[in-house]
Amino acid sequence: LFYDMLMISTIILSIIPLAFKGSSRIFMSIEIVTTSIFIIDYFFRLITADYKLKNKGIFAFVLYPFTFWAIIDLISILPREDEVG
Repeated sequence: LFYDMLMISTIILSIIPLAFKGSSRIFMSIEIVTTSIFIIDYFFRLITADYKLKNKGIFAFVLYPFTFWAIIDLISILPREDEVG
């Protein structure tokens, strides 16, 4: 329950800067923190892929990055085009 609440809070925090046109130091901090949490979450899911896919062995770790939800998680981590450069 704590983990779910943390991720929901992270999603909400990551949306706040999108409501404003300008950029400020607090928004950049929010972006860094929420992106870091999403990256940590992705690696935790990768580490536990054998439990999620119910496949004991190395094949689960190779297969997981190509699952639908793993691709969605990866897209949420990747920077948007307007943030690059």
